Amino acid sequence: MSKHIQPNENNCCGCRSCENVCPKGAINVLPDKKGFLYPNIDKDSCIDCGLCVKACPIIKKEEAHSEFQQKVYAVINGDKEVLKKSASGGAFSLLADEVLKNNGIVYGCTLTDDMQVVHIDVDNEEDLQKLRGSKYVQSDLKETYKEIGQHLKDGRPVLFTGTPCQVDGLNFYLKAKNQSTEGLLTVDLLCHGVPSPKLWADFVNYLEKTYKSKLTDFKFRTKIAGWENSIETATFENGKTIKNTNQVRSFLALFYQNVSLRPMCYSCRYNSYKRVSDITIGDYWGIDKSHPEINDNKGLSVVLVNTGKGNWIFEKVLTNAKVLETKKEDAIQQALERNPTAKRDVDKFWQEYHEKGFDFIIQKYGIRSKASLIKVKIITLLYKVRLLKFFKKFI
Repeated sequence: MSKHIQPNENNCCGCRSCENVCPKGAINVLPDKKGFLYPNIDKDSCIDCGLCVKACPIIKKEEAHSEFQQKVYAVINGDKEVLKKSASGGAFSLLADEVLKNNGIVYGCTLTDDMQVVHIDVDNEEDLQKLRGSKYVQSDLKETYKEIGQHLKDGRPVLFTGTPCQVDGLNFYLKAKNQSTEGLLTVDLLCHGVPSPKLWADFVNYLEKTYKSKLTDFKFRTKIAGWENSIETATFENGKTIKNTNQVRSFLALFYQNVSLRPMCYSCRYNSYKRVSDITIGDYWGIDKSHPEINDNKGLSVVLVNTGKGNWIFEKVLTNAKVLETKKEDAIQQALERNPTAKRDVDKFWQEYHEKGFDFIIQKYGIRSKASLIKVKIITLLYKVRLLKFFKKFI
């Protein structure tokens, strides 16, 4: 077995744990032609210490937490403004607030001013807004693991949120460094796969060309038409906010067809009830089948408490939320049971992208029918006049 990692499309999730742990700086990451980051090893600098292998969550896979009896909850944040700004039920904000009030630091994904999707740290409640909401792009972790390691050494509480593979990357990084995880709370997201940062950059350029102004903000999911009917919005430098057009919706159309994902996502080993984090959060889709009384279409989180540490923290935030303990079978989610399956030919999609460009593939794969757009407009109107629940079954 090699003493250093040998990354390829089938064994790398892009977490950068190997790069963060390398004592000689012999590893740097570079994007491939699809835009996904992969490690590149400078063999002249490599000392074959094996730390990169030890820090890799894919090579050194282990059984997830099993000693704790997992609990499942439906959660709604008690702060109406926070709930409104959250993608689902605001569970993340409840946990983040608890860490911040204990002089902690919170790591999560944000959209920068130049529209890049990266992980940043936040140490105050005001900046927490940067981390709220869904971002359907693989985020760049940069040196997040190193920073977290130092904060933990300094005795500062840390909350890290990310995809399961990002959480596991942090777990293995700290293990490779023989570092204690006391003071660390990990929260993973129910993940359906991560789209390409390169496609996202192309999409930003596409919107700016289409609307002739610089993109300053993009919301992948808003509750304009309620939580169950998410609408994308794009805000531009000229002050205009565009919502629910074919162009604005086209990037997520690629995601929903599962053609724009990182190759490893199609064989992801984290899509199960065996989680690698202290707490798992996501949308509580399907709650109407078991507990319709709790769903007011303003947002509802599913929370899986996976460890004793997670349970201890979760119990401290219960007073600030509406919480209902549910059964595991009520929380049926694709990301807990199976990997994403492409609805179109993925190889053909990427071939056409490389040969014909982004404008071609976004027109072919991303533009939806006029009937689909009209349906969303009707749903939005019915939600605003509070009639959606009466007509929902007819739409």
